[in-house]
Amino acid sequence: MRGGPAMTVLLIGPPVKPSVVDDFLRLYPKKTIAELKSTPDDGPFIVSGVVDGLVVGEDWWYPSCRCSKRLIINAGYYYCRGCSKHVFEFVPRFRVKLHVTDGIDDAMFVLSDDDVRYLTRTKCSIQVSSSKVLKGINPPSALMKIEGLKLLFKIVMVSSLNSIYKGAFKVSRVCLDPDIFDAFSLQGARHTPAKVYRPVMSEVVNPSGLNEEINQHGDYLSKKRLAGSFDDTIGEEVADHHKRSRDC
Repeated sequence: MRGGPAMTVLLIGPPVKPSVVDDFLRLYPKKTIAELKSTPDDGPFIVSGVVDGLVVGEDWWYPSCRCSKRLIINAGYYYCRGCSKHVFEFVPRFRVKLHVTDGIDDAMFVLSDDDVRYLTRTKCSIQVSSSKVLKGINPPSALMKIEGLKLLFKIVMVSSLNSIYKGAFKVSRVCLDPDIFDAFSLQGARHTPAKVYRPVMSEVVNPSGLNEEINQHGDYLSKKRLAGSFDDTIGEEVADHHKRSRDC
């Protein structure tokens, strides 16, 4: 009815993940690695850099519960603090520490499972199940594909992050699309959106969507049976970005 009171519609469900174009070009300020190290502010920030190599001697995967929480050893068995119980099946997930440089400074960045799978096109369960990997301490050759890549990193800086990220920056999303790189460079090194987006807490706690239903991937491994992405709309989003630029 015209003139009636306005209605508020509540959306039920997880927050919608921003598009790649929005994430890397519109919503967050840029930082160099030196600025990232010295800023007192929380992120997210967007950083451009080249992967100089993997951090030697660091674990590249961890066992997780079906609820996505990291498992710990308790009384000789895996234990999930999120579910408050011992579990006997787990999901291997990537967590890879990288040396990243922007040509002037460098830092350690930590990639989550979603980003590593996007960059390597492989699942952690496949790599962990490899007998060659299990007998060695070095990361599998599949992870070497990340070395030398020039990427845009969405960095989350939150003071409550656990000790795993001490001395390193947590990456919540990566981009290697050349069109987005070009647009990122054209905006200038100091570009900051007029209105900087602030994430809701669920984006900070779970930036890579790790709470998605994972049973469909068939990645579960038994403790006794170890041996046994980005979506495809990036091109459409970039094309839409270019179209809007022409229409302006």
